[in-house]
Amino acid sequence: MSAPSGRRGCQTYTVTQGDIDSAADLVNVAIADSDQTDPTIDDEKVDVLEDADFLLLKEANVDSVDEVGEIITYTYTVTNSGNQTLTGFTLSDDNFTADDPNDDFFPELTENGNGDTNLDVGEIWKYTATYEVTQADFDSGLDLVNVATADTDQTGPKTDDETVDVVQNPSITLDKVTTDEVVTGDNIGVSAGESISWIYTVTNDGNLNLSNINLTDDPQGVITNLVVDGDGDAILAPNETWIYELTGTAITGSYQNLGTVTGDHSNGQGQVEASDPSSYTGIEGPGVRTPGFWVNWTEVWDGNKDNDGRFEGRSGFPSGDLLLAPYSASEEAPQVLDPVSGTYQTGLLVGDYNRNGITDDSESTIFYTLNEAKSILAAKQKDQKNDKRYTLDRSLVASWLNFTAFNPAPTDDIDNGIAWIQEHTPDENFDGIGDGDLILEASTYAVPANSDFWTESNPIVPNGGELIHTALDDYNNNGLF
Repeated sequence: MSAPSGRRGCQTYTVTQGDIDSAADLVNVAIADSDQTDPTIDDEKVDVLEDADFLLLKEANVDSVDEVGEIITYTYTVTNSGNQTLTGFTLSDDNFTADDPNDDFFPELTENGNGDTNLDVGEIWKYTATYEVTQADFDSGLDLVNVATADTDQTGPKTDDETVDVVQNPSITLDKVTTDEVVTGDNIGVSAGESISWIYTVTNDGNLNLSNINLTDDPQGVITNLVVDGDGDAILAPNETWIYELTGTAITGSYQNLGTVTGDHSNGQGQVEASDPSSYTGIEGPGVRTPGFWVNWTEVWDGNKDNDGRFEGRSGFPSGDLLLAPYSASEEAPQVLDPVSGTYQTGLLVGDYNRNGITDDSESTIFYTLNEAKSILAAKQKDQKNDKRYTLDRSLVASWLNFTAFNPAPTDDIDNGIAWIQEHTPDENFDGIGDGDLILEASTYAVPANSDFWTESNPIVPNGGELIHTALDDYNNNGLF
């Protein structure tokens, strides 16, 4: 460049990114000349200071995990923090195995500034990767630590690691119930001398695999009858359930035993334990009685303990009122919940096999007040002849009282009787089945002795009314063999 003769000259220059990236200093030469002299030259050098650098930040979206299947999202943020354009950028992750490069993975680029392949000065790129937590992660007992490594042509590699805490929660539950195949639960009443079973439901409600599952009961000892064993691999995995069963004979009186289960975790380094008791009251059935007996001894089932002195202690009688504990498990005893009115009333809930005073989802019931039940049991021969519903219902109510007294009972025949009566009585609460009232709309629902509903089977009820009555009547007179 040149300046006018006899004057000072000044020129500016703006440094470009290319100057920085060129890796060369800025050198230029000035030449001055005149008509009377030879040319004179002078040069100037400005050092270009190169500072190639970047920042790598790796972050997880959670600090800890406690469930298999949780998804961890990793975000990798790369910033060119120097003054030189960076090329050849690479990013990898060691996939939790710092000593094994064979399983490294490459996070996905989600934001790359202006879209070219150069990481310009001040530019920010972002990458993401996800990881699904496995059962092995929990069982290892180690936190999740992985390291990201980034590099460029102009710099050395940089790393950043991230740690996600693995929260171990070893736990086991035991739910023990007693069953006589009719009623299942805890603190239930059962027929003394009859077969009884205990069901043990063992569940892994933690997040570690459990091994060496050991179930004991006092006084029976180790329980080995495993009837449901999950996937059969001898490991109780999280959310897996095993079921054991033990069978015995019910004794008379109150009985309680305690089940205890243990399991190992962390390769035997730890153990979990749970216990659950179960109890029953074994009641000796006094023997079956006929409808005539029950109508003459209403004190036995009227819910009034003040008049029990007439029969208490007598052979062939229950030890107490059938509408009160231990014969009833209703929270409102002697009342039960009438499925038609939705109110608690004193009476019989025929079909309430677990005796809890309500109609459970698995039950089909008919409710009779005390007066209704007494009227059915006392039905005259004329009424029974004109309307066979009275004949069958009389046997049904007597059979239910025999069951309530803890005599072994033909539950299938009782169920058939309930279904037959429901089919031939009005549906008072509009739930699609009859509700047992023999008086309401009797002219429509009455069943004469020559009716096919009495003498033959039909698709709704597997046996005709006469067959059902015969089975129940035989039970009420002779018991169950």
